[in-house]
Amino acid sequence: MAPALPATHYNLGCVWDDLGALPLAIAHFEMAASLKPSFLEAFDCLAGALLKRGSRKDLEHARVACEQALRLARNDSAAHWNLGSALRRLGKADEAIARAWSAILHECKSPGFTPLLVDVKTLGGNDLREAKVPQGSAVAVVCVKWGTKYDAVYVNNLRAAVSRHIGNLSHEFFCFTEDSSGVDSTTRPLPDNEWTGWWHKASVLFSGHLERHIPERFERVLYLDLDTVIVGPIQDIAEYAGPFATLYTSDFGKTEDREGGYNSSMMAFPRGCEALQAAIFGQLDALGVDHVKRFVHRLDFWLEMTVRGAASLQSLFPGRLLDFKTHVREADSLPTSASVVNFPLRPKPHEVADAAWMQAHWRPA
Repeated sequence: MAPALPATHYNLGCVWDDLGALPLAIAHFEMAASLKPSFLEAFDCLAGALLKRGSRKDLEHARVACEQALRLARNDSAAHWNLGSALRRLGKADEAIARAWSAILHECKSPGFTPLLVDVKTLGGNDLREAKVPQGSAVAVVCVKWGTKYDAVYVNNLRAAVSRHIGNLSHEFFCFTEDSSGVDSTTRPLPDNEWTGWWHKASVLFSGHLERHIPERFERVLYLDLDTVIVGPIQDIAEYAGPFATLYTSDFGKTEDREGGYNSSMMAFPRGCEALQAAIFGQLDALGVDHVKRFVHRLDFWLEMTVRGAASLQSLFPGRLLDFKTHVREADSLPTSASVVNFPLRPKPHEVADAAWMQAHWRPA
């Protein structure tokens, strides 16, 4: 082995990173970057490993590594993604948003484009906790299935749990997907575009596509990620009818490790809200989703850049919307107040399906 070769240290860093040995990975990435200050990939991987380890000192160090990577290549996607994560976890979300917009606009092919930020508080309703679905209307409960990450079992288990726990609320469960094989619920097509992953949520929910594919009597939408497990009553949650509500990261400490951000695993909003559509989808469409994805790697971050003041579902329904890693895993049981358990990262529901509470609640009938 040639210990002085930057590539050697970089490759060893990658191996140790894959094995979860972060101190060794970080040491080798640092050595590679020190030996070759123009080694872009070393700075990117160093920042990524520091973010995984995650102390405040690590986050500050990750920020420095990202800045160095951006000096080498100002459009380096990995550096922009890591910088956005580091700044948010350091409590500097406003700076993260400003930096992302600056990068987007610097490379923007739409001259004169001005970012649009919609303030939820201007969309109507004073006491959001009192907003309820008007009598006689119905709620569309919506999920999005794309690719192979989640199979039909996830859709069927979620649909069945909604039916068990939504009470007598008039509703229908809709799955937007390109593959309806094995799905036991009403399916609708995905938009005909090149979008992938979680960006489908913006394309389905805020482009007018949803309104074209569900009947007009469904005046409200409750969106649920497929890795959502419903374990208790949700009728009052589905009845919420304020302008826009979603989960916040503050209550998901062991998953998100950042305060005040959005987690779009659950969202509630009115169908056809033009202000939300213009801010969330309209800007993506105008700028080009591939362009935005170069600088913003999560839909949640994009929502933070385009929508201000969303109502917090956890505040509206305290103690009922839980994060598996934060609230359930170590206790190995469900709090009696729980209505929903979210699995934003690993593990996923099928990986803990043997737990007694999962067998009771994550099932197709």
